[in-house]
Amino acid sequence: MMNEKEINSEQNTNFLSPWKKRLFRMVQVLVLLFFLYWSQSFFPELSIGMIQVQGTNQLTKEEVLASAGLADTKNVFSISRSSVVWRLEQDARIEVLHEGYQWPLVYMISIRERAVFAYIPTKDGFIAVDHQGKVLHIQRRFSYMHAPLITGVLLPSQLIGDICEDPSVRIGINFLVKLSEQGVADLSELDLSNLDSVQAYTLHGIPVFLGDIKELEEKSATVSQVLKEVARSNQKVRYMDLKSKAPVVKFE
Repeated sequence: MMNEKEINSEQNTNFLSPWKKRLFRMVQVLVLLFFLYWSQSFFPELSIGMIQVQGTNQLTKEEVLASAGLADTKNVFSISRSSVVWRLEQDARIEVLHEGYQWPLVYMISIRERAVFAYIPTKDGFIAVDHQGKVLHIQRRFSYMHAPLITGVLLPSQLIGDICEDPSVRIGINFLVKLSEQGVADLSELDLSNLDSVQAYTLHGIPVFLGDIKELEEKSATVSQVLKEVARSNQKVRYMDLKSKAPVVKFE
């Protein structure tokens, strides 16, 4: 039978044991971090950790790492996070969503590839812009375009990475961004030559009368729905009149 002193001793041991274990783990982590920091300073070529990239579609992981200046990086603790963000922001193809360290020893870069929403003519050819009006690339000559062409405007020379500031063009881009994915795919052209009577054209050359540019953005949902219903009907259409709140579709 244990006496009172032995019972108290056992209780103290059971009480302190988890704290001792936790303290030991903390010491282990500190020693590991110190070793990693020391190895970075004296052995920069030592391979420590790994780099992961999320969100790529057309771009490869290698292309993203090259753009971030990390193509030859072996030690994740030698990475300058501010430099990575700055370099990726200079790449017009990439939008940085998040970057940072994840345990254990993983440096994560999460991106979104910028998609072309429209092509716009300029003095030097045609520019491809994303949903923010950022210039992704430049075509000197007219060729196949996998997004609607905004016509009726002629922008000055643009460089890759520039932001299109033309007010009417920005409204046109916002209109296209708010369309459904299929709605964007169905349109080939958005004509802004007459801002009081904007027109669009489908891939089959069917005119879509949209009215005043001031009301253009709010018509995106209606345009998407009408285009969807017309596609379902399998009938030949002469034109679509969406200038008023009640859409009119003229069949042949």
